Amino acid sequence: MEVISSIPPNIQNLENSYNFFTNLNIGLLILAGLVALAIAIVAVYSNREGNKLKEAQKAELLRKDAALSLQIETAKLTAAEAHRQTSALNLKVEEEARKRAEAELALETLRGKLRSRSLTQKQRDILLQSLRHLSGARIAVGSIGDKEAAEYAEQIVSVLNEAGLVVVRSTFGSISPPQYGIIISPDPSLSVLHDAFKKAQINYKTGQIPGPGQTGIFIGLKPPIDT
Repeated sequence: MEVISSIPPNIQNLENSYNFFTNLNIGLLILAGLVALAIAIVAVYSNREGNKLKEAQKAELLRKDAALSLQIETAKLTAAEAHRQTSALNLKVEEEARKRAEAELALETLRGKLRSRSLTQKQRDILLQSLRHLSGARIAVGSIGDKEAAEYAEQIVSVLNEAGLVVVRSTFGSISPPQYGIIISPDPSLSVLHDAFKKAQINYKTGQIPGPGQTGIFIGLKPPIDT
């Protein structure tokens, strides 16, 4: 009986091929593992770098937001200060305007006191309208012997005459103590005259006029400036 001392060539080739593919598979598995490991390492590194970039971007956004907030607050403070200064300036302008108006009023008041007294057209119209129904009534009109007072008295006499009243005119050279302004007798029959002067806004006072038994109007000296 003969003993087989060698493996047939075909079986040997199959075994070699099996070993080759086995080794190849192992090599491919190792390679795949290395590739996967490399990808994982790259992914971890990329993720870390991405996180760093995100953090950097977030920090930059926060910085920009803080800077913008600071600019907004600064703008608000600037606007508030500008408003305060504008308000202060407006108050100063208003105060100056008020002082100027007061000064002009005081000046006009002084001019009025320095000017001779006279009836305005409106006052004449009011007196005429109020006194026409007294046409024919008799009234005494006296004045102090002063040029300004006499001229003012003649203006009043002119209105009374136009209204149809009969005026009894008299002039007094001097009176002691001096009489100032317009005086109208308190006689009840002159109530219409009182009302007419009030309506015309002509300043007067009620009292006995100079002259015995006289009832009517007396025009005294122009009141002093400080009255």
